[in-house]
Amino acid sequence: MVQFLSSPRSERRPSMAKEGTLNLLIAYDDSNDASRIISLLEGASYEVDAEVVDSAEELASLLESRHWDLAIGHLQAATLPAKKLMASIRGQSLDVPAILISNSNEIVSVVEGIRMGATYVIPEDEDQYFLLATASTLEQLEQRRVQLDWKERYSSAETRCEELMDSSKNAIALVQDGTYIYANEPFSQLIGYSDPDDIIMAPVIDTIDSSFQDEIKPFLKPLDAEKEVGKSTISLSFVTTDGQKTDVETNICQIEYQGDAALQFLIKNSTARNVVTNIGGAKESDTTEIEIDSSAIELELSEIDLELPEIVVDEIKLELHEIDETDVAEIKFESLDLDLSEIDLDTLEIDEDIASIATEITPLSDKAPAQQTPALTVDPQVTLNNIDLAISSAQSGDGKDSLILCIQSEQDEQIRRDTSEDNANQTLEALATFVVEQTNNTIVYSCDKQGVINFVIAGFTLQEGKQFAASLCQQVAEHTFQVGAQNMLRSISASIGLITKNTASAQVCIGQCLKTLEDADTGLSNIPGGDKVYVMDALTQTDFSVDSEEKITLFGQQLLEKRLIGIAFQPIVGLNDESAEFYEVLMRPKIEEYPENIPPDFIGKVFDSPIATEIDRWVILETIKKLGEKHKTAPNTCLFINLSAATINDEKFSPWLKLAIRTANTPPANITFQLRENDAGRYIAQSKTLIRQLNAIGCKVAMTHFGLSSNPLLVLEKLAVNFVKLDRQLIENIKAGGEAQEETQQLISLLKEKEQHCIAPFVESPTLIPTLWQGGVEYIQGHYIQAPGSEMDYGFNEED
Repeated sequence: MVQFLSSPRSERRPSMAKEGTLNLLIAYDDSNDASRIISLLEGASYEVDAEVVDSAEELASLLESRHWDLAIGHLQAATLPAKKLMASIRGQSLDVPAILISNSNEIVSVVEGIRMGATYVIPEDEDQYFLLATASTLEQLEQRRVQLDWKERYSSAETRCEELMDSSKNAIALVQDGTYIYANEPFSQLIGYSDPDDIIMAPVIDTIDSSFQDEIKPFLKPLDAEKEVGKSTISLSFVTTDGQKTDVETNICQIEYQGDAALQFLIKNSTARNVVTNIGGAKESDTTEIEIDSSAIELELSEIDLELPEIVVDEIKLELHEIDETDVAEIKFESLDLDLSEIDLDTLEIDEDIASIATEITPLSDKAPAQQTPALTVDPQVTLNNIDLAISSAQSGDGKDSLILCIQSEQDEQIRRDTSEDNANQTLEALATFVVEQTNNTIVYSCDKQGVINFVIAGFTLQEGKQFAASLCQQVAEHTFQVGAQNMLRSISASIGLITKNTASAQVCIGQCLKTLEDADTGLSNIPGGDKVYVMDALTQTDFSVDSEEKITLFGQQLLEKRLIGIAFQPIVGLNDESAEFYEVLMRPKIEEYPENIPPDFIGKVFDSPIATEIDRWVILETIKKLGEKHKTAPNTCLFINLSAATINDEKFSPWLKLAIRTANTPPANITFQLRENDAGRYIAQSKTLIRQLNAIGCKVAMTHFGLSSNPLLVLEKLAVNFVKLDRQLIENIKAGGEAQEETQQLISLLKEKEQHCIAPFVESPTLIPTLWQGGVEYIQGHYIQAPGSEMDYGFNEED
């Protein structure tokens, strides 16, 4: 067994400019050959700063004292063997690429050098090959350095972002796969936890009141970075640890956290709402919204010369008391018996501070993007905002579609020409008000172009929209609009369409609806009275790059039926356990091209779909069949098989598995089932049950993608597994060096203390192996060992 005694060290190297100095380390027995290499590089326009080394002691000193861009050695060197050169570079975890020069052009020499870790092995006197290899190697080095620089910047920015979240007064939590992965102190206190770490890995659904769980469930599905969840604001009732309920407005949006998609829950601690009902004949739905700088409020209600019920005064005082001094309060007067429109502030005996802020009161409808402005002015941005909110609503929550309705006033140009712009605008406003009064559904409107009003109406199907538009055309034709002293008859044309979760964008939606109105040639329906309704073609505004769950499930079924899914095997090699003959089973497609609208990463999507249980069972049957054949020649072979979240929740899986293993006559001890950390954390109870059942059958269990959560050891404390496979991000952390590497190594040490067998996947280079071995990793897997193949043919007993 080879032992790596050097301490791993990762040091940042400065970027080498294309025209900069090439820091070259040469390990050669013959100084004349070394001089020839330097001359060759200088002749190729490299500015070379070279050191020639011929002893291990000098090599160690130079590696520690300087930054190197390239090492060149002689494969058959005697004074400083190439093996020693490569081991020294690898032992110090340095990113110094090496090119070895060989006396032979035999393939055996090339394989030997590559196994040592060389980038290229070049036969002697192949000068052009050598120069091309050097250029390629330096280009790859530069790309790695640039990538590392950006990774460090990203990590630094993410750290600063987390510090800002920690110090925020707003309650913030991050969610992945339905569980909390981060929460700051205000959020944890909101739920009733004194320590934010206590809420980590807790299911979100357990903290939401049962009457609000249907609203939050759509957000708890696995996230896809390519299908981002739209921004939403929903009302939720959180349940604290003592059973109390807290009603809050929660802003939800998708972000990237530690390299993966996550949801951010933001509960602003800066708004207070008080509701006062209008009097004086106004409708109950009429409201006035105002913004007040609460730091300027010094109110003595007793000084207002206005008769208000005592209960009203007490409620206003209570709400003003709850407003944070530094925040802007949004006070919505709609529940108290008070008509602000009939109060003349100038006639009231009010404290001077109130009089000074009275002029700063601004209707929120001027600011809220989803509300129409008081005057129906042309403002395309308001339309886009209204449609964006409708798309977000369709993609989340109850998923209800909305209707886009564009109405053109056919007499608008004539009114502007014969009377005035003001008259025409007032007529449009009267028309908009008339339309709003014809439905009880939530409705907002705006103006994108002169003479056309755009309405977004929630909760309409296309058929309902057609009927509503047809009826509206009739009602408008029969109605007399009064503007000032004038009575006017109007007629309208309308185009309609649905706003759904597949609507490509607000711009596409309104553009197509207006174009349909202009072209007047799609879905024409003559309405009595001469008015017309046009239905826009849904295909023109559907984003077919967004794939539905139904399509993915259907495609998964076709793959199973036509046997278009294959399996591949990748070896897992023991660094200390020479008897280990492990393979991971990977699912691979047998087709080269995907049908239209099926994404390239369909395996990941299928694995999260309802058909995942069927695919798991098919893979298991195929795998244990091959394992039985393999045991005839290699009885120690063990397989690691992945299970989906759907299978974790499948109560019928364990009885089925027991029967399948018995039928195949395969030793269950040679099968290890892998559960993803996120899935196991999300379904703790189900995972416990499944692990117990698998152990009873005789199978082992591994946890994969380990280390993604803020406190990954919490899951291990609740679930007993035999192996822990690190997530790819942790391997990248080790490669990157610095604090990220130290944190990962500490986690591996903790796993070792807990006597967990640790597997490191994605090992693509031999330079990583010493660090992993010294850190306590027992098994490695990756393309450096062997790429996934259709057969279990790795030579575990061959000396490397």
